[in-house]
Amino acid sequence: MVTTDKRAKGGFFLFIVAPISRVAEVTSVIEAGADEIYCGLLVNEQLDSYANVNCLNRRAEISSNLTNYEELKEVIRIARSKNIPVNLTLNEFYDQAQVFMALRQLEKSMECGIDRIIVADIGLLSEIKKRKYPNLKLHISSCASVFNSETVEFYKMFNPSRMILNRQLTLSEIEHLKRSFSKLEMEVFILNERCYNIDGFCTFLHGRFSPIYNNFTRLALNIMQNRIIEYIPRGILQVLHRHVVRNSLTCCSPYAAQYGLAGANIEAGSHKEKVVFSKPDSFLQACGICALYDFYKIGLKFFKISGRSLLANKTADIRLVKEAISILQKEQLVKEKFCIKIKELVQQKYSRTCSPEYCYY
Repeated sequence: MVTTDKRAKGGFFLFIVAPISRVAEVTSVIEAGADEIYCGLLVNEQLDSYANVNCLNRRAEISSNLTNYEELKEVIRIARSKNIPVNLTLNEFYDQAQVFMALRQLEKSMECGIDRIIVADIGLLSEIKKRKYPNLKLHISSCASVFNSETVEFYKMFNPSRMILNRQLTLSEIEHLKRSFSKLEMEVFILNERCYNIDGFCTFLHGRFSPIYNNFTRLALNIMQNRIIEYIPRGILQVLHRHVVRNSLTCCSPYAAQYGLAGANIEAGSHKEKVVFSKPDSFLQACGICALYDFYKIGLKFFKISGRSLLANKTADIRLVKEAISILQKEQLVKEKFCIKIKELVQQKYSRTCSPEYCYY
């Protein structure tokens, strides 16, 4: 079982859970400050049976996944050498044939060294419970729609070690769940891809192109790698994402709401502004970093940076969250001053003024 240095030392720490989709990213993502990494696997068995649709892990683009078990084995080798856990995503919903395909992928991945998986499908959860993998840590995916305490109680029958909470939960709802199930690890999203669709109810297809097209995208990403992406302005990366990954038409359908100028409670007669949500920029650049203050206060430790499918600078995202955590723990600011400092940090790093349209929480 892999444990990070922070876990070994004990005490209260905050952990950044970051995505990777290529072996070339692992070292740079860990060096940037990731405490855990997660990845998906899209192998030939899946492609032969389903092409790149009905993927086992919610991301059907080859550019968002490792493509064979040798790559997975290398990811685990690098991560373990730095004492970093690796989580495998098996977080889609399956028909009966796919449940057993997912089980085969799980067992082959365990042979490679995987001991943590992220699961949404109740059929797969039932099979895992029946087969009793003693060294496997189970994380319940946000796609399992963990909305409330009744949902958590239901999933507890599968003996999970962690719940990944639904993106749509409010701070007060998250606090209630954490206080009600204090011994259970809970993970929340902190950056990127704040979709207004509910993960567990969404049937949109992520990645609509042929494996040949996806392989071309993956080759381009391997050539660029993080050391090149690091010098490309984020705005250009977002444009590239919309035209290369091309899921903005389904995932980024815009909708509008009325907010006060500061996104605060609106009093009768106060000035309002129309804020457009889920347009591509706000979807891709969603941010919940100010909520770190509240999460820290209630004892939440695990923060997920979304973006396996993003053509973006993953290391920059990790450094941003890392710096925010450092400010939170070292400077001991009151919430108002912490949020002001975080907004300045986001402005400095991303040249973006905070707005309700970007805000997760």
